[in-house]
Amino acid sequence: MFQEIDPSFLKERDGNKSWFRDAENNCELFIWKNNVHQIVRFQFWHEDYLVEWNIETGFKSGRLDPEVGAFRSYQSPSFRYHHHFESDLISKMEKLLISHDSQEVLPDALHFVHTIILNQL
Repeated sequence: MFQEIDPSFLKERDGNKSWFRDAENNCELFIWKNNVHQIVRFQFWHEDYLVEWNIETGFKSGRLDPEVGAFRSYQSPSFRYHHHFESDLISKMEKLLISHDSQEVLPDALHFVHTIILNQL
């Protein structure tokens, strides 16, 4: 179940970013809003994979790459966007959101993300 994380844990504390976490399914969702509270960007992480949406550029996908660099044993993994959007990630993330949507009333922000993802399918 997605839980909203206390904003004091965010690096950016401008009030325009929200963080939701589903520890059971290893998912995190970050949502950015503009000054009129319209969602303009989100990042949906599931394990090492990312689906990102931006109101201006649309969808991108990516993955953490733990095998990069000469100092792999103690270096943080780096992140790489895919050259081509991985559309199968959308259906995985949609399934994670729909399971929540049927169990509870999603906050408006999560419902918006679910709608954007559904429109991409």
